[in-house]
Amino acid sequence: MKKFFKSLVAVMLVAITAIAFTSCGVPADPAKAEENLKANEYVVDKVAAKVVVSAYVGASYGLGSAGKVGDVIFATNGDDAVLVVYSDDADLLKSLNEDLVELFKEVKKDAEEDVDLVKGKSGKCVWVGTKAGVKAAG
Repeated sequence: MKKFFKSLVAVMLVAITAIAFTSCGVPADPAKAEENLKANEYVVDKVAAKVVVSAYVGASYGLGSAGKVGDVIFATNGDDAVLVVYSDDADLLKSLNEDLVELFKEVKKDAEEDVDLVKGKSGKCVWVGTKAGVKAAG
């Protein structure tokens, strides 16, 4: 009987952990992330955000890296904001993940220094933003 309960607890723990890790974050499909943000009444900017991110990547990692930037989504509702960068280049995403907070402040010119930002990496995208902004994208 003890083995049964230990096994049951272990299975439940694994299931809860799996749900926790898969239920948060940003969709791998940029169109889905954009749709979610618009549904949550965020203003989405893809063009200017891509220009800023591509320029940052080109200056930081070399001009050849700027072409590896895929879709870029910046969205804000005034108080909360999120920046999502998509790319097929895993090395670029790994490097960008280190510089995301600085990049976010460059894209969102009025970002306050003490804003509590969350960042993450999943598959072919990296993101940074306020908790509410990231939740709205997901």
